[in-house]
Amino acid sequence: PNPDVPYATTVNLGCLEDANNYYVIMYDRGGGVNGPGDGWDRNLPNVVSNITITSGGVTVLSNDGWTARSGGVRVNFNVSGGGVCNNPEAPGGVFTDLNLWLKADAGTNTIIEGNGITSWVDQSPLGFDAMGTGNTTYLSSFSNFNPGLNFTDDDRPLSGNISRTNGTGSTIFVVGNISTVNDKALIELGTASSRAFFIDRRYAANPPDLYSLQINNTFVWSVSDPGGTASAMIYEDGNNIHTNGTKAFSTSWSTGGSYYIGDDRSGGNRLTGGISEVIYYDRQLSLANQVKVESYLAIKYGITLDNTGGGINGDYMASSGSTPLWDASANSTYHYNVAGIGRDDDSVLNQKQSTSQNANANDITIGLGDIYTTNLLNTNTFATDQTFLMWGNNNLPFVAGTTLTVNLSQDIAGGPSTIVSFTPIQRVWKMKETNDVENVKISIPETLLTSTISGSNGGEYVMVVSSNNTFNETSTYVPLTLNGSNLECIFDFTGEQYVTFGYRPYTTEQRSIFFDDRDNDRINLGNTLNLNPAGFTISSWIKWTTGEDSGTIVAKRNDGNLTDGFEFRIGGEQLRMRWANNGSIVANLTSSTFIPDNEWHHVAAIYNGTTLYLYIDGVLDGSRVVSAPVNNDFPFYIGAAGNPRDEFYGSIDEVRIWNVALLQ
Repeated sequence: PNPDVPYATTVNLGCLEDANNYYVIMYDRGGGVNGPGDGWDRNLPNVVSNITITSGGVTVLSNDGWTARSGGVRVNFNVSGGGVCNNPEAPGGVFTDLNLWLKADAGTNTIIEGNGITSWVDQSPLGFDAMGTGNTTYLSSFSNFNPGLNFTDDDRPLSGNISRTNGTGSTIFVVGNISTVNDKALIELGTASSRAFFIDRRYAANPPDLYSLQINNTFVWSVSDPGGTASAMIYEDGNNIHTNGTKAFSTSWSTGGSYYIGDDRSGGNRLTGGISEVIYYDRQLSLANQVKVESYLAIKYGITLDNTGGGINGDYMASSGSTPLWDASANSTYHYNVAGIGRDDDSVLNQKQSTSQNANANDITIGLGDIYTTNLLNTNTFATDQTFLMWGNNNLPFVAGTTLTVNLSQDIAGGPSTIVSFTPIQRVWKMKETNDVENVKISIPETLLTSTISGSNGGEYVMVVSSNNTFNETSTYVPLTLNGSNLECIFDFTGEQYVTFGYRPYTTEQRSIFFDDRDNDRINLGNTLNLNPAGFTISSWIKWTTGEDSGTIVAKRNDGNLTDGFEFRIGGEQLRMRWANNGSIVANLTSSTFIPDNEWHHVAAIYNGTTLYLYIDGVLDGSRVVSAPVNNDFPFYIGAAGNPRDEFYGSIDEVRIWNVALLQ
């Protein structure tokens, strides 16, 4: 523009990936009042000589252009004052230079099992969609309850046009499963002369073989490529399996590019296998960002990231920060068959059920609330973003470990012991929760636990949860329910916990109190437990002994003949409930059923404010309309009606009194 005429323009920088380390260079190559290259003309009337940058409505740079000369002046700035704009959705939250994002759970022309794929919509902002011949077909559950595409040795089955801005370095990710290594292409990008082809045993290079991808399982394969003919690194589940020497083909290009999935541009390297996701970045990602993308893919597809080499290798990272969801080094003992569920909005990750896809994993499955045939069908929801549950195991076998003997009554001071045994398997899992995942269903094949069965009186399978890898009386024992061929339970994990499974044989322990009327046995609770006149329930288990056909279960009444208070008792082998108010008996109900001796029976009296009911073993025996009881100041006894009077001869257990009339 005319150097002596004010000039203004606005440039939208768009979304920035982080808050720091940006700069602009200001030039003045025109003429001014002091000649060419004299800086912006701040001395002219009404001329604004500043460059101003705002972020989130906050000024983060305001700089005088008078110092600008023909050589330019660099001005650094950060945008933290105004905040970074919200990230668009991208794998692992890594969105800068995302050029291509194809995933089988979005953008396919069909979601019907076995139907042909004729289009696959790019989920990146650039819209480089793939078109298909229809020979590749849709699979609704390809890996870890997520869909994929099935390739069957077809000529260039999916392809599209693509261009680049940077045009040099690049990073490729492919999630797939191949049955053989036979010079088959996963993807090719570029032009006829600059070809980045990723084949199962070579990258941008002619034979001989450079590496060999693993087969018959789902893997995350990736290429970190600086561009040109410089050396590229090939990764499998996060492990650098090969570093190319000089490539035979340059992989730097910008316009006029195209890409092919399941073949190369020549049509001679046709893939037989499956692919779930393809991601392409127009730059070589940092290792930290590469791990974020790999973590997103690994959680989604049930893949254990390789922790060879230490450092952040094998870590699982969310899009939101630098703290691992699963730290491979800290959890090295349990870094086997690692899987997880979770929600990460910036990654569009909403994995609600998972099981390890490692070869021969035969491991546990965990689902949010329940487990369905596909992740899509699980309608349960995570409450918040950045919520995860990760787990891995110690890789020990599914065979019986050392039997544990625990006292479940250890916290009852002076009480009896309740000794039970538990035989666990040797395998132990570590659970790590980030934020609150709430209830999950855990499922394990029953056949994995049969080695732990012990005892001849039956028992049950249980899941045991502990705050550390030692299982004892303080552990939580959760019974498992058989569902088809799997054992299942519901549990809400908290923070870091350890889990194993096993078998607990049944034991029989008598925990009742035996009352001997010859010794005047009784329990005196003092002046407490008056009956609620609006409604109450008394219940107990009793077993009276041969030779005594009468005795009091509970009572709060006067001595001698009943004139005040209540009693619940056996009389003449029949159940009786009665009470008296101020000298007169106002309620008296006796069962028609005779209660056999030397047998356990459940007895109950229920009053709803107008009617008194008697139940024996859950069956209504009789009822009567009676007046409500009133309070009294007598002691409450179990096993007697006074000091002493009408003692019970036999066993009493689980005496319960409610201030409401329970419904049958």
